[in-house]
Amino acid sequence: MTLDEALKHTPLHALHMELRARMVPFADYDMPVQYPPGVLKEHLHTRAGAGLFDVSHMGQIVIRAKSGDVRDAARALERLVPVDILDLAPGRLRYAFFTNAHGGILDDLMVANCGDHLLLVVNAACKATDEAHLRGQLGPMQPRMRTWPEALRPPRGSRCTRFRSPSPRWKLRSCR
Repeated sequence: MTLDEALKHTPLHALHMELRARMVPFADYDMPVQYPPGVLKEHLHTRAGAGLFDVSHMGQIVIRAKSGDVRDAARALERLVPVDILDLAPGRLRYAFFTNAHGGILDDLMVANCGDHLLLVVNAACKATDEAHLRGQLGPMQPRMRTWPEALRPPRGSRCTRFRSPSPRWKLRSCR
């Protein structure tokens, strides 16, 4: 078996290959690191319009409180991260990190308030460990892994959130 065969592919892998991305192994996935126009042009395009970043290799964990109140989920999560989650407004996200019993850092993550639940985005290489940590600490409020194919970068990212086809050849609608 070759290295490429051993690596996992994200739902956008075919598109990355079609766009001639330079692929590298990362957290057991074959991931794009650069495209032919170059890093500077990618950066300038993202600053002026929008940039698409494939995050499907990362862990996405949903936490819902049995009560249905996102504040109960926030209170529970605040026992595991030294960050104010309770005051995180719906539609906003915050950088956080899991700590161990001695206050040491286990891993970093992003926490988003989705209105009726919390969404945690954890590192690809640590997603199984982070999920196990949550399951062991949250008791009856069990986290659930989910996936998504992309993250759009502003300023025009919110205008580019629909895809024309759910096939491996993802195409963004116009961002105008």
